[in-house]
Amino acid sequence: SPGVGQTSCATGAGVIEIEPGEVAVIYNNVGLAVFGEDVDVSIEQGVLTFFPGFQRVVKLDVSPQILVMEGEENVDDDHVRKLTVRASDGSNFYFEKLEIHYQVIGSQAADVVARNGLWDAYKLPVRVHSREVLRDEFGRYSFLEIADPSTYGAATAQAKLALNARLNPLGIEVTNIPPPKPQFDERVEHAVEERQNAEQEVEVQVEKRHKLEQEKGRKVQQVEQAKNAEFQQLNAELEAQKKQAENEFIAAKREADLYFIQRQAEGSARKEE
Repeated sequence: SPGVGQTSCATGAGVIEIEPGEVAVIYNNVGLAVFGEDVDVSIEQGVLTFFPGFQRVVKLDVSPQILVMEGEENVDDDHVRKLTVRASDGSNFYFEKLEIHYQVIGSQAADVVARNGLWDAYKLPVRVHSREVLRDEFGRYSFLEIADPSTYGAATAQAKLALNARLNPLGIEVTNIPPPKPQFDERVEHAVEERQNAEQEVEVQVEKRHKLEQEKGRKVQQVEQAKNAEFQQLNAELEAQKKQAENEFIAAKREADLYFIQRQAEGSARKEE
């Protein structure tokens, strides 16, 4: 059967070739320590020898795998029907094509076989858990929210974490889920398009308002600078006029004082005369 080595008549040992992307799970059928642990995993590539009857070897594919959700029907273990999700607002949307990249964790190959079965039986829990987890994660949002690329990008990242939380204990690691673009029915697509256009128009108007506010600020600053310069000039002129008036006042006072002194002296002289 696939994955089990053939017996060598010359040496009494079995020989199996471990290809790139494969690991070998070696079972001790008799429980004797001389034949190793009860279950052992070999991740080395090349020829592996074992003792038929006393040992059993199962090969497991640990190369990268891709589960594709696309189309209306299941095709095979790696290609299943597209994912349809019910949004939080009750509407439905779907993904035309969604890929899940994953692989068996080589060091846990024995657990993978024990929990899932031989050969590619591990692909069943990947299909089951993937559909359930993705529906849960994407279904948290309304159709308007999920139409935002940043939202379904974040939902994809969260789905990968949630999926690994389920599959890692089974010896399987999800390596990547390229963010898929959700699709809606024609009515919803039209509503999403109108909303996106409206949001873009709002952004344009906000940008225009921002530019007008900046222009307003520049004009106010220019007027303030011009008026401030005018104020400084007028203030300087007034200070000069004030200084001139003070000088004229001092001169007039001196002249009046001199006149007073002269008249007083003339009056005194005339009185004495």
